[in-house]
Amino acid sequence: MTETFDNILASDQLAQARFEAASAKLIADAAQIGIELTPDDCKQVASVRLACLTDMGLTDSALEEAKRLPQVALAAQKAELARQLSDSESAAHAEISRLNPSQKMSLGREIEAARPREERATLSPEETAAAMRAIQALPAGARLSYARKVGLA
Repeated sequence: MTETFDNILASDQLAQARFEAASAKLIADAAQIGIELTPDDCKQVASVRLACLTDMGLTDSALEEAKRLPQVALAAQKAELARQLSDSESAAHAEISRLNPSQKMSLGREIEAARPREERATLSPEETAAAMRAIQALPAGARLSYARKVGLA
């Protein structure tokens, strides 16, 4: 389905401009609730395709449609859970308190994996060598913590 839509976008500059505007808005709206969307994801949303082919603009249901995409649904669930966990009065805390310790750890790992990562600057060879010397001078218990702090682990 997106192959035909891609052909339309390639041949029609107005549709391409509408797509860029609609996808930028949808991506920004999704980012506000912790969901990462790509332009390819946006091409699969019926409201975005409709907004590109008509002059009616992006509908309010576009974000809900994007949440139903298979590749986005799991990330949306995890983002919603993370949002609920940030509120100390939410029911998610009661649900998690009923889990056993291994289930809690697994859930925590899944939530952490779903969070967007900060881009770290890569260290120059000189900085890496200096950090390695500093790590070797530290006590064994502090080495891993320091390596993570400087971006080596």
